[in-house]
Amino acid sequence: MLNVKKEQLTDKNAASISYKDIYFVAVSETGAMGDNGSITIVSLENREIIVRRGSYIDGSLDYENVIKAFPPIKDFDFEKPKSTDNWKAVYMGAGNHLLVRQDIYPDFDKRIKHSGNPVQKVIGLFNGTALLDNTLNTYSRWLETSIAILNEKV
Repeated sequence: MLNVKKEQLTDKNAASISYKDIYFVAVSETGAMGDNGSITIVSLENREIIVRRGSYIDGSLDYENVIKAFPPIKDFDFEKPKSTDNWKAVYMGAGNHLLVRQDIYPDFDKRIKHSGNPVQKVIGLFNGTALLDNTLNTYSRWLETSIAILNEKV
């Protein structure tokens, strides 16, 4: 089992994160339910899983420094999130988004789908988008699932 280290995501340590070490990035819109305006980066560095979380709306983190560490976030469209060649966009409901590296996305998707109720049912609407029970399951389980996957990766 790898050590899991949790840190505040700051301008200083954002600059030190290597893009190649990043596996998951969760970002919440400014009006999102839950931890709005937050960014969480999960990386694997020197056999250690590091979870860094910060806020781009409370003045503690400059969004431009996050872009330097994780360039795909620059063009991320909250209204129409899109996957890229390297990153799979996952909508977690209520303004919360997750970017998962494509090489581990299939494992992540399989685990999330099988970690909750396997029957998908509509439990509500958000901006005209149906919220499925596994959407909210993803929001509540993404971090523990990402840590489990990275623990097995090494």
